[in-house]
Amino acid sequence: ADEPGIATRDVVKLAENLPAGQKAVIRAMFVDGHNTQETASALAMSEGAVRVSLHRGLAGLAKMLRGSI
Repeated sequence: ADEPGIATRDVVKLAENLPAGQKAVIRAMFVDGHNTQETASALAMSEGAVRVSLHRGLAGLAKMLRGSI
């Protein structure tokens, strides 16, 4: 089977450079497989805050992958 271009372990390693909240959301959703509601409950956040952190975290990861940071 083809391996994806970026493995989960690589995303986790890059996410270490994100702010704590963004890192926690990325880990909960992409590593642990939780949905927005589960992540919000686990991290004591609103679902809206989880979505904002997710989008900001993904934007930060994208910048890192492009070498902008």
